[in-house]
Amino acid sequence: FLDGSHRQEGGTARYWHLRGDLHYRASEFAQALDMYIKVGHDFPGYVDHRYHLADVCSHLGLAELGAAELQRLVDES
Repeated sequence: FLDGSHRQEGGTARYWHLRGDLHYRASEFAQALDMYIKVGHDFPGYVDHRYHLADVCSHLGLAELGAAELQRLVDES
């Protein structure tokens, strides 16, 4: 699915967010975290992924990273 949409949306925040969501739903939390952090760094002001970002960090035992990333999102928006 995402390979097909990559041609149209490949470089957008929404694309990387949805790609992270697929990993999230497959319980591939480390891969999802990579995608959510990419979204946050590459697209300042985009915050639609914040809930899953916090949840993934919780699953991985990375509460401090989650809090820092959420604070960075707030600071940049």
